[in-house]
Amino acid sequence: MKQSLQLKVGQSLTMTPQLQQAIRLLQLSTLDLQQEIQSALDSNPLLEISDEDGDIEVNTEPTSAEPKKPEKASDSEIEAPQPEADTEWAERSDIPEDLPVDSQWDDVFQSSGPATGSTPADDGEFSADYRHGSSDSLQDHLRWQLNLSRLSELDLQIADAIVDAIDEKGRLTISPEDVVDAINHEDVEIEEVTAVLHLVQQLDPPGVGGRDLQECLTIQLRQLDPETPFLDEAMLIVTQYMAQLGNRDYNQIMRRCRIKEDQLRDVLRLIQSLNPTPGDSIGSDDTEYVVPDVFVSKKEGRWLVELNPDIAPKIQINARYAALAKQSKNSSDNDYIRDNLQEARWFIKSLQSRNETLMKVASKIVEYQRGFLEYGEEAMKPLVLHDIADAVGMHESTISRVTTQKYMHTPRGIFELKYFFSSHVSTDTGGECSSTAIRAALSEGRPRDAAAMLGHWHRIDGPVIRGDQRGRDLGYPTANMSIDGLHQPKFGVYAVLVDVLTGPHRGRYRGAASLGLRPQFNGETPNLESFLFDFKGDLYGEQLSVALVDYLRPEATFDSLDALVAQMDADCTRARAILEAE
Repeated sequence: MKQSLQLKVGQSLTMTPQLQQAIRLLQLSTLDLQQEIQSALDSNPLLEISDEDGDIEVNTEPTSAEPKKPEKASDSEIEAPQPEADTEWAERSDIPEDLPVDSQWDDVFQSSGPATGSTPADDGEFSADYRHGSSDSLQDHLRWQLNLSRLSELDLQIADAIVDAIDEKGRLTISPEDVVDAINHEDVEIEEVTAVLHLVQQLDPPGVGGRDLQECLTIQLRQLDPETPFLDEAMLIVTQYMAQLGNRDYNQIMRRCRIKEDQLRDVLRLIQSLNPTPGDSIGSDDTEYVVPDVFVSKKEGRWLVELNPDIAPKIQINARYAALAKQSKNSSDNDYIRDNLQEARWFIKSLQSRNETLMKVASKIVEYQRGFLEYGEEAMKPLVLHDIADAVGMHESTISRVTTQKYMHTPRGIFELKYFFSSHVSTDTGGECSSTAIRAALSEGRPRDAAAMLGHWHRIDGPVIRGDQRGRDLGYPTANMSIDGLHQPKFGVYAVLVDVLTGPHRGRYRGAASLGLRPQFNGETPNLESFLFDFKGDLYGEQLSVALVDYLRPEATFDSLDALVAQMDADCTRARAILEAE
């Protein structure tokens, strides 16, 4: 075989320890940052709390009333004190302003490892979660139970993958096949994943790990005492007749399960005692206070952006200890002082870099969203991470880090920086508007304003489901639709345009609709009930598109059904007049 020499060109990202530290501090919340600073003070004798203000100083300039050019991205300048004994280390402590690529901290550095080395290295993989002062998360609670189980290393790996895929409500968001693919181990088979999943489903809280509502309720029923009254009937309904239960088709349920009405009532009471979202029972019930990182105020017609001076103690280099770096003759002592001095310099530089980046981003957000500060949510502009990244000359990953768990205090309240980012919604006229502004208009019962921004009526689409059929008895049969998972407009009565998209009754109809909880009948789940003018026919199962045209009145309760019907008559008369004018 003939030997040959080949050259390959490749790229790799190497992050310096000081850059890693800067990224770590950038993504920490205010409370986590305070803990990190205290940890650094405890472990490094070269660091101390300053008695004077301004040792870590951010000189902010107010955002101008006029838009600034992108090249003038910095709204702040940072100047750090440099003790004389520390000057020689200044050149080695420069930290780049931004990451060269979109890399994650966890890709190159263990999140559980502290920047200062003060936390024990054997804290385990959960130390990052335990940094927070709040109670354990659902995942922590499940892993604690798994650690008490006698599982093999491979089964623990499978269980960990399953736990990671359980959302805050306690639902499993992936299939066993997905777990097999994620583990990517030759010994892992679907049967073993299923067995581990069944084990996870036996953990507290009851019902955790269910892939849907049916499985969640089934798990809880199986954990009840076998002697529980009506347990078999409840299991039968949950496993075979969930669709009928969701549509409240009680007559069909009684017929198929061969039970009487009073028995069905007891069975439903048992089912209603179950928790459809078991994950909600785990978490902190303590009040969590939000400390703003940035203050925004308006003075003399200009919006000012300032960092909160109280979010972190002012720290500095201890000059006496730093001077020993030159005086010490002992090599080991000299190395110890020099290492801690360098680490202290990096830490202070990282704090300064964090403050400067936070000021830049916050100032640009204020500049973009000045309309929101002046007029409210309906004046919110479309904004994405790319817009701010271009304006300040940073990568989108950096903007994502600096806007997570950082809060801004404004005259309109305290908001997370991510709140000011809203998606672009294209209009029929070719323009763009903010989804936040549209949702605000709908939440305030102004569908016409939402339509003006969209260029078309806001619509709620979906199939017609069975309701309690009270409308027929009142002379107002309605087409009921679920609004689960949708942004909920202001509850009340609307004038609507209804498009029947499927079935023999396809076409457009005028009508009036009630959106909300139906307080007259103690409703618990919000839905949309549309009454179609001059319509007769069956729409069950058909697809409808309901356009909200005008808000007529809020929901209300009445002294009698006759009073309710009289109000419905008035609502329909008013809705007809509005729709005929369109």
